[in-house]
Amino acid sequence: MTAEPDDFDERVHPDELRREGLLVRPADPGQVDHADHDGTGRVRLRFSPAERDVKVPPGVSVFDAASWNGIAIDSTCGGHGTCKKCKVQIVEGSVAVSRLDVRSFSADQLAAGWRLACLAQATSDLAVTVPPLLT
Repeated sequence: MTAEPDDFDERVHPDELRREGLLVRPADPGQVDHADHDGTGRVRLRFSPAERDVKVPPGVSVFDAASWNGIAIDSTCGGHGTCKKCKVQIVEGSVAVSRLDVRSFSADQLAAGWRLACLAQATSDLAVTVPPLLT
């Protein structure tokens, strides 16, 4: 049986992220895929089910892009990579898999595009599904 993404609630201390090199940083400009954006120097993210398109500079995290534009993503740490609650599914485009993603999702979930929004850097156009907030 494969666990669903919201079954995970392991806390990670920021020092552990620092040791593993997982603190969120802007993307290296040399690693940004400029082929997929519209020539404005920004990449487009389409968020569902909010049906909102936003444009942000390459390398911005999916979490920041959403929060800057009023799209709520579950998080208790504010997008700092410690709570592992900001799960989203990248349904179009691609985002690198971080080591914390590997610890948070099964291989099937990773293959289906599940990522932690705080670590997922938008370096090309993306379509992102945001699960409903649990209340």
